Amino acid sequence: MNITEVLVSLTRPALIGGIALFVFGYLWYSVVFKNFFMKLREGEGKNGMGTTGKEMAKTLGVKFVLDVLTAASFTLVAYPTAPYRLTLLISSIIWIGFTLPQIMSAYLWDNRSLKYTAFEIVFSLASFAVLMYVIRMVLTYLV
Repeated sequence: MNITEVLVSLTRPALIGGIALFVFGYLWYSVVFKNFFMKLREGEGKNGMGTTGKEMAKTLGVKFVLDVLTAASFTLVAYPTAPYRLTLLISSIIWIGFTLPQIMSAYLWDNRSLKYTAFEIVFSLASFAVLMYVIRMVLTYLV
């Protein structure tokens, strides 16, 4: 199998993982924790979402592309021949080394509240867990 075949075989898991991550984010911010999230945003000095329908569509489109890119990177970590513990270890290293510092930088430089930052940290961990599970299942059963 050459590199092109490998990349093509990873396209489906990346798209399905991106959709799963996008839907998880929607459920987290708009269904499960909507009121809590809006109160946190108000505490940050932001009233509601503050965008028109067209701006929101553009934002959601970009967010979906970013979710697919995130899922694509996970397909390399969660490849079915890799032991589950290795997948968990590498995912943890990625989260601790890259995601957590980005969230904490926003806390430090954007003067975000600790409560808002903690909410983002929990979402980030949960989304990594959901993404890892979905990608692993897709690679195991659909590829």
